[in-house]
Amino acid sequence: PMVKLAERLDLTDAYRVRHSTRATFKSDLRILTDLYNRCWDENWGFSPIPLIEMHHMLREIRFLPGCMQMIFFESGDLPVAVALVLRDFNGLLRRTRGGIGPALPWHLWRGLQDRRGLRIILFGVLKEYRSGAVPLLLMREVLAMAHERKRMEYLDGGWTIEDNEDVNDLCEQMGGQLITRHRIYRREIAPEPEVEALRAASV
Repeated sequence: PMVKLAERLDLTDAYRVRHSTRATFKSDLRILTDLYNRCWDENWGFSPIPLIEMHHMLREIRFLPGCMQMIFFESGDLPVAVALVLRDFNGLLRRTRGGIGPALPWHLWRGLQDRRGLRIILFGVLKEYRSGAVPLLLMREVLAMAHERKRMEYLDGGWTIEDNEDVNDLCEQMGGQLITRHRIYRREIAPEPEVEALRAASV
């Protein structure tokens, strides 16, 4: 139902979608950094990222053909949402086992030929626009971009926090499926009495 609704929505008068290009990359990087720091600032453990760090992470990927897509939604001249989509390099990392060696150029070339999957790295909407149609329209744009790719088989949504119900519901309503659940457990480890006794004796 949400897919059909997204296809019918037409808010071109209210919002404008824009894909980053090499010509606009430098200015778009500033917009991306600003949106990231504003969209995620309420997340537990969030730490703002400086512009220079964002540039360092993305400067090399952008030169690889077809490996990165940066999509912005703008209300007038105000950027209100962003999606950063990368080629899924997990297959390449498996081939190289995460290492660097003489065969790396060959594996890199093979990896660039593997166009089966994309990964959503960032999907952020400013808080005041989350309850409207912007998240739905942004996801529709990401899906449309993925469908235009030849030999594309899947779009990986990356990871989301389990209690982020808005994003999780959006992914499911747009046809996404949960494939992996990660759990982090914490356990207090009390010192053994023998260890405490040795510590006391050494003081």
